[in-house]
Amino acid sequence: MRNSVLSRLREMLLRKEAELASRDSELQGLRRSEALLREERDSLRSTNVALEHEIAVLHRLKATEQRLRTERDTVRVDYSKLQKEVAALRVKNAEQVDVEKQLRNDLAVSRGANSVLRDRVVSLRRLLATSEAAADQMRREKTTLEEQVANMRRWTEEDAATTAHLRRENTTMANDLATLRRQKQEDAATISSLRRDSERLAEFVERERLWRQARSDLEQLHREWQERIRMEEEAARKREEQRRRETTAFNRLSGQWDALRQSSTQTQGATLTPQQQYETVWSQRLCPSSKLTFDTFPWPVAPGAHIINPAAVETFLLDGVDASRRKQAIRSQLLRWHPDKFTARGILDHVASSDWERVLQRQKEVVLCLTTLLARV
Repeated sequence: MRNSVLSRLREMLLRKEAELASRDSELQGLRRSEALLREERDSLRSTNVALEHEIAVLHRLKATEQRLRTERDTVRVDYSKLQKEVAALRVKNAEQVDVEKQLRNDLAVSRGANSVLRDRVVSLRRLLATSEAAADQMRREKTTLEEQVANMRRWTEEDAATTAHLRRENTTMANDLATLRRQKQEDAATISSLRRDSERLAEFVERERLWRQARSDLEQLHREWQERIRMEEEAARKREEQRRRETTAFNRLSGQWDALRQSSTQTQGATLTPQQQYETVWSQRLCPSSKLTFDTFPWPVAPGAHIINPAAVETFLLDGVDASRRKQAIRSQLLRWHPDKFTARGILDHVASSDWERVLQRQKEVVLCLTTLLARV
């Protein structure tokens, strides 16, 4: 039984240790998850920095677009001026038809100038077309950048939501860590309780050992008692004669028990001690003139004591007895108070029938006290 209880306790301790190990591993996993979340948060921060850089580039592109628009407007103004100049030249050519011959040289020069102007107009037109294409490209880039900015804003919002979620998860993890700490404290309290249970179990085992020793002593006494019974059965005729003698002694010593009681209560200078009175009454085989009651029965305790316990019995029976003789004295008392012996000798015949049950109950208590004392000696 002890080994099974100890094995169960060991199994419980092993299970608790396994649970603690699993919880420690879960705690390590949570810590690793926290580290990964921190790394992800750092990466999100770096992404936000990159997005801010792209937004700055977009602002610079907007400034460049504005500058190109200004140049395009300037080119358009120059082109309109050139058109006005061409119109003026045409008017002059119409007015100077009459003097065309005189001004051929000037016309040739003007034609050269016109060709130069035409080349300049063509180049300006080409530049205008290029600027318009660049403006269209910038518009497309602007649209793309606006879409990217919208995406970046959406990503920023998602990152903020993710950050809030991570914060909530961190809070949950902190709560889980606190719960794990509380569970660890509870497990420590459980382990200490198991240790106390182990100590109580050891104490119980020690008590069981003492009880078994007392039981073996009681069995030894029982065997001795059976041996005595056998010897008494062999000497039946002698016991019959002894009974006749006891009857004669009963008739002769009638009233002696009452006299002893009266002398113990009324006479201060009594010659017999309570122990001597106790032994005298038992040696006379309980022969008072009247029936004994529960209160007047010779119990192995001091007169007036209402409680039977090992300490009171030890004080009454073993006071002044040598240590080497105590065990024998307790055994002789056990033979006297043994249930079978107690009944076989007809002790209850000298007790009032109304107190038989109480006397038998007290007799069992006396046997238990004597057994306890025998285990101590």
